[in-house]
Amino acid sequence: MTPGGTVLSDSGGVLVWNSGAASGLAARLTAEGSLEITWSGLEESFVLEGTADLNSPSAWTHLNAPVDRAGANHRVILTPPGQHQFYRLRR
Repeated sequence: MTPGGTVLSDSGGVLVWNSGAASGLAARLTAEGSLEITWSGLEESFVLEGTADLNSPSAWTHLNAPVDRAGANHRVILTPPGQHQFYRLRR
């Protein structure tokens, strides 16, 4: 993780860390075992990316999961990969 961030949540095997770039970022494991990632904001310019290797900046890939809208909130449901996976929002 890069310095200057804040650990928002560390429960259920999901660590959520916010660098301050995207407000309202949250992640949780659902009762069905899916990973739910949500963020707030009216802008459509954020894309969700993932990587298993933080040491390789080119390893980040766009996740083609559908984004649901509920008012000003965005939500993506993913199947946990079974290994370490990191997610970020990028403009």
